[in-house]
Amino acid sequence: ILNYATSQCLEEDEAYLEIGVYAGRSFVAAVKGNNVCGYAVDNFWDSNTLAERFEKNVTDFGVKDRAGLFHGNSLDFDLELPKIGLMFYDGNHDRGHTLENLKHFEKYLSDETIIIVDDIEIEAGQGHQCHPGYDMISNMPVLDDVIQWLRDHPKCDLFMLTPWTFKQAIL
Repeated sequence: ILNYATSQCLEEDEAYLEIGVYAGRSFVAAVKGNNVCGYAVDNFWDSNTLAERFEKNVTDFGVKDRAGLFHGNSLDFDLELPKIGLMFYDGNHDRGHTLENLKHFEKYLSDETIIIVDDIEIEAGQGHQCHPGYDMISNMPVLDDVIQWLRDHPKCDLFMLTPWTFKQAIL
């Protein structure tokens, strides 16, 4: 889905943005084999091991020259970017974090951005940390955040939910 969307749905001046890249597999899948620049944002919660794996993957798969990396908290990101035509969110899944990230990166989105949110049906587990000021509505915090985003953005529609485990929402 990511590779097809980057190759077929983006305008020439648009880029790909991924929040929460882990080791970079989905990032590489999105930009490999097409002429799009991608931007990755991750705090690499396990220190440098994942950051090193990300760097190795973008190098090994030949996309390093089209990959920009921000190593830090996504809500601290405030750099210049081209318009984003496709955004993949796979960052913090605790209640409120998905919504806050969608709000934070909204200024970068083009008028017809495709947003894919991963793990929409993941359940809040033990140790779940709500974003300050948010209460748990259900046991599916990402779903709650996506529903709130859609309420706040009536021009945005839920296009589909993928059938895979925990599902992805395509907006």
